[in-house]
Amino acid sequence: SFLSLTQFYHYFRLRPTFPLTPIIQIATIATTMRLSLIAAIGINKEIGYRGALPWKLATDMAHFKSLTTTTGHTVIMGRKTHESLGKALPKRTNIVISRNTNYSLSDCLVASSFEEAMRLIPTGETEAFVIGGAEIYAVALAYVTKMYLTEVDYAGPADTYFPAYNPDEWKLISSEKPRQSDKDQFSFRFVVYERLSKTYR
Repeated sequence: SFLSLTQFYHYFRLRPTFPLTPIIQIATIATTMRLSLIAAIGINKEIGYRGALPWKLATDMAHFKSLTTTTGHTVIMGRKTHESLGKALPKRTNIVISRNTNYSLSDCLVASSFEEAMRLIPTGETEAFVIGGAEIYAVALAYVTKMYLTEVDYAGPADTYFPAYNPDEWKLISSEKPRQSDKDQFSFRFVVYERLSKTYR
């Protein structure tokens, strides 16, 4: 659950207002909370089409809920992702990122950048999840240490894609092909990757 030295550097460098003196506080952030990413992606890295998912997978939605709802985890998302959901996800701390400084929500925390969103994660959180969209994933890849991916056997229309990343920086730690229901349009598997980079200690 440690942040890499590179991540630690970026976390520190991007926060000129972050208090420099308690180093213990920085070490606590780096060692007690994992920042993870969760996404469903198609064969060609498709993740969205016309403001929605390109597929309907009831089993994957249940999997997502199980991962993020346990002990009320934090979910971080962009404004478009939040609007596609239509409401805050229940039993979770929702943080929405928008460049519009006048954007406000009654049921979510709002941040103007990914870095600010990280600062809004409640104290005591053990694992926060980045849940989209593509622009937020692209920024988050520099910070996350774990990726929960649903690899969908889909190759079709899409207008939003998961950002490129270096597979050599990640280790596959689990792969599961779950039992599917008649409410799943495509076959899929759940895979989990952990970052291989050296840890900061």
